Amino acid sequence: MASGVRPYELNRWRALPLFLGALVLAALAVRHVAPLAHAMGQRLFFPHPLEWMEGGQLVNAARLLQGEPIYTPCDQGYVSLPYPPVHFAVLALAGALFGLDYGTGRAVSLVALLACATLLSREVWRAAPTQLSREVMVLLVLGAIAAGYPIVDGWYDLVRVDMLLAALLIGAATCCFQVPVTTGHAVGADVLLALACYTKQTAVLYAPWLGFVVLLRNRRAAGWLVGITTFLGGCTLLGLQQWSDGWFWQTNVSLLAGHELIPALTWRAAKLFASHAPYLPMTVVLVIVAAFKGWLSSRTWPWVGMLLVAIPQCLWAASKVAAHINNLMLAVLLAGPVTLMVVGDVATALRKAGQLRAWVLWPVMALCGVQLWLWDPATERYLPTAAAWRQARDLNRFVAALPGEVVAPGHPFVPVRNGKGVDQPITQAYHDHGVLTQDVVDLVGCMGQSPARWLVLNADNPTNFMRGLTHRYFERRRGTPRGPATLSGYGAWVTGHFERRVELPRRDVRVLFDFETGNYDGWMLRGEAFAAGPLRAPHHVRGYGGHYVASSWHPQKGDGATGKLVSPKFEINRDYLAFTVGGGRSQRTAVELVVDGVQLRNAMGWRSEVLVPVLWDVYALRGRLAQIRVVDRVTRGWGHVHLDDVVLFNAGEGQEAQSGSSPDRVRSP
Repeated sequence: MASGVRPYELNRWRALPLFLGALVLAALAVRHVAPLAHAMGQRLFFPHPLEWMEGGQLVNAARLLQGEPIYTPCDQGYVSLPYPPVHFAVLALAGALFGLDYGTGRAVSLVALLACATLLSREVWRAAPTQLSREVMVLLVLGAIAAGYPIVDGWYDLVRVDMLLAALLIGAATCCFQVPVTTGHAVGADVLLALACYTKQTAVLYAPWLGFVVLLRNRRAAGWLVGITTFLGGCTLLGLQQWSDGWFWQTNVSLLAGHELIPALTWRAAKLFASHAPYLPMTVVLVIVAAFKGWLSSRTWPWVGMLLVAIPQCLWAASKVAAHINNLMLAVLLAGPVTLMVVGDVATALRKAGQLRAWVLWPVMALCGVQLWLWDPATERYLPTAAAWRQARDLNRFVAALPGEVVAPGHPFVPVRNGKGVDQPITQAYHDHGVLTQDVVDLVGCMGQSPARWLVLNADNPTNFMRGLTHRYFERRRGTPRGPATLSGYGAWVTGHFERRVELPRRDVRVLFDFETGNYDGWMLRGEAFAAGPLRAPHHVRGYGGHYVASSWHPQKGDGATGKLVSPKFEINRDYLAFTVGGGRSQRTAVELVVDGVQLRNAMGWRSEVLVPVLWDVYALRGRLAQIRVVDRVTRGWGHVHLDDVVLFNAGEGQEAQSGSSPDRVRSP
């Protein structure tokens, strides 16, 4: 050792302030870890989805447990979420052992989170220069991971693929980054990487980096890594294609290929990640200096590369249409631990050179403390309230009491957990298939296949196609409990339940108005809304007959136009009046039945461009003159109404209307 240079050794006087500083950092780390643990404990057994896709994940697992396929053409109203099967299979296995429920699914994510924290803490422990710094740096790892909870919108413990994906990728990286890396490590990485790729498709993007690191260290092991991963992945793909009759590829590859990138989402994700890891520019500088000096250890530099792959991959995934900030999860998990690994390598190198001094440690501790203080441990907004618990229990009791099968697209596992069938339409799956890439399946036709007697819908439903379910149901206006909202910013307030209608065989059909002449012959028009005449084959409207549909959607002014459309008088000489209606769900955008100048009935759309049938029992009005009046008094969103195929008819011999069809009841979904 050079003369006059002695290794930095802590005596008790120097150790005391550093120990006190370590206690402060530990307290700041606990400031994040404790609220996270509390939030996860409060959320674990909440009997309702915490966000909009938890139920769909559990439905797929329930189907596996019952031997039902999960990648199929639209059948019985069911369409799968566009994810590979590993997470569903893990949920099914956990369900077989402990019973499938929300708590079981969330526990899977919690175990995966603990695995991520353990593996990353172990790597940071190895990089730390001293015993005291090891303990402090592990606490900093836990604090950094906990502080990322609000950044990913509380998705650590949800029934989602993301945390399992992170655990599998971090596990595979741990195997590949061993020194020395052996064939056994490569085989372990093979299995974990193959499982990761069939948990979520984006895992494939990490395979080149893992393979490159292994290739630099052990060519034989790299051969095993490439060979076994390719073999496992290929055989699994062939098996899934055979099992699903080709629908696995359609659902998990072809569908996602049609999802476009949205630059605004990239910017949103980048700002969120930067707010969580503002220290990364300093990390980059430190990495460059450490690499130049030869201070980066053989275990740390591969993790730096892993982070550099994760950041653009996560930003890209978060930029896809309909994507959410959960896609930032892996980058959020890695940022703090990888930075601490680099700091540990630099500190170890300085200590070995006898250059580690207290003045170096204090600024580092101060920066860590400031960062821990600036992070906001905002977990309160992710906790279910007492009212939410009560509403969730009420909704479950209500669904359980309904006789027969029930479908609930917004929270599809609620019927499953109450024994009401696994053929559940899943809102997000319909959104992915029908709104983003409409050519994959015939969704409107599929939705009509559900045999369930009861339909429970939400006020907030991001998929207009879901409204097509109502064409086989009529609304029970009272008695539905108000379910809780999801905790991730999307409302899930239950707005009504519907009973399956018994289709009436029609005879003596009298077509009153079908608008196939292309104009409103004999109708009285007021205002601008209907001035352009019936719309011809409007591409945004579905469920109408023929080529034309009456509509208040103005070709130039859209919802901004208002008006009224009144039909010629006609005699009610049949038992039933039927038509289809779409557009806004408001009394101010409605179709009305007027008899002797008095409005007796009204119907409206379901905030959807899918026209749904309406059936009115008009037996008590036979012999009277009536008119159909279409009104549009709204100039904002959903300020329009569609109408088509107005007919009168009698029921077939021996047929009666469904229960609840008294003359004053409106049968409108």
